[in-house]
Amino acid sequence: MNKQEFNVLVATPNLGLADILSKKLNNLDYQVIYASDGIEALYKAEKFNAHVVVVDDGISKISSNELVLLIKKIPSLKQAYLFMLYNSDSSLELNGNINEYIKKPVDENYLIAQIKSLSISSDLYQESSINTSRFSGPLTVNRNTYMVYYKGNQIILPRKEFELIHLLASKSEKVFTRQEIFKEIWHKEITPKAGRTIDVHIRKLRSKISEDIITTVKGIGYKVVI
Repeated sequence: MNKQEFNVLVATPNLGLADILSKKLNNLDYQVIYASDGIEALYKAEKFNAHVVVVDDGISKISSNELVLLIKKIPSLKQAYLFMLYNSDSSLELNGNINEYIKKPVDENYLIAQIKSLSISSDLYQESSINTSRFSGPLTVNRNTYMVYYKGNQIILPRKEFELIHLLASKSEKVFTRQEIFKEIWHKEITPKAGRTIDVHIRKLRSKISEDIITTVKGIGYKVVI
């Protein structure tokens, strides 16, 4: 994706933060759109086909969580990557449509680095195909390119590890039994030794992606949790 075609919407009542982000992102040739309240943000997100939306939990007129839900109902914005900026002293209402939460005061350089990484990982914003596992979290698994992205960061995996995370991600929250996993990935019936092979691959995936992304369901198997 060309930088000039990469649109970032910043929805915040904090003019200072908006100004800093706009200047730095404009210098990187991204188009930045500003909205001071939730209603304006919803209108501009659709009008400018935002690829990234930065939502401040302090916006007015509609709540930040309501804004996120409305954005995700717009077909053209289903693939938009959403950041939520929140106060550490406020109660955080987790929203499954949010890709990443960032505590205020915001580290602008970190946020900009994340956005820059997302613009490079343009597969995040292309229409999902039958070979792409994608759900409302920070993980994207693209079967066409054999690439994995976690929170915008590209992760290169050996084939078997890729096939394993692709299987688990294909049905979020489903518990895959060890028998199912081995038959699907290794095309054989499971044996005691084969079970240890699965465990090794799961450990490698956790170390490369996130320790929390794959949950062990004792005595049954594994599932992906975002």
